[in-house]
Amino acid sequence: MQNEEEEYEEEEEIDLDAIEDEQTLIDMLDETEDVDERKRIRDRLRKIQFEIKAQREKERRAREDAREAKIRNRLKEADLKKQQTMAMYDAMAKEGSAPEARKPVDSPMSGSGPKRDLVEETIRDRLRAAEDRKKRIMAAYDHAAKTQPAGQARIVEFDKFKRADVSKLEVKSPPKGSCTFGMSGGVPAAQKAPVAAAPKARDPDDESHLDPMERAIRARVREAEERKRRTLAAYDMIAKSGGSGPKTVIMEEFKNMDLTPQPKQAPRYDPCFRGGLRA
Repeated sequence: MQNEEEEYEEEEEIDLDAIEDEQTLIDMLDETEDVDERKRIRDRLRKIQFEIKAQREKERRAREDAREAKIRNRLKEADLKKQQTMAMYDAMAKEGSAPEARKPVDSPMSGSGPKRDLVEETIRDRLRAAEDRKKRIMAAYDHAAKTQPAGQARIVEFDKFKRADVSKLEVKSPPKGSCTFGMSGGVPAAQKAPVAAAPKARDPDDESHLDPMERAIRARVREAEERKRRTLAAYDMIAKSGGSGPKTVIMEEFKNMDLTPQPKQAPRYDPCFRGGLRA
């Protein structure tokens, strides 16, 4: 009888190596109180978790490799397209210097279609699109100026003119002249003091009969007189420049100033009242 019970218990023993489900092992671990059995279940559970983790890591690496391969393929395609475009431009540049003398060159991806100058065609399309967009904007502003009341902020609705026909619209050029300063004769031109290339020194007198000390003293006196003349001329010019209040004199700007007397010019009257005053 005892042998039959032992054989029955051996038949009821579960093969843990055949269980692959993690949740099943967790449930068995919660239900079992035998220490040895719990140890066997726990070892099997750790092995299953390790295999699941390894499988997830393998799938993650496979996804990353596929993503990197896709990026590399795109970069390779972009590089190939760039090389083909540069080769096309190089061939067009070698054909001739003028745009009319250049012949359209077929790119390797153009196939057997008709030959076209894609660069010039693209430039013309962009110019036409820019001109059309400019006309639509001007038409929207013109419509807002003519339909909305004056004296308040006007709302320009650009969406209404996205598909409008503006082929007959002519953009008005701005007026060439402005009458803002017409009465005053315009803005007076700024006149600067004439600047010479280098100051011209006066021819010194014959001082060969003087001793070196006397010649040095006379040279110093002449330099002091020249510096005095330039300083006075600088202060006089700053004082006549207009405006009251403190003024700043920068002597470096007057080092090469021509101090020769200039002939006085005749006074220039403003032609504001050309017709004179009526009696």
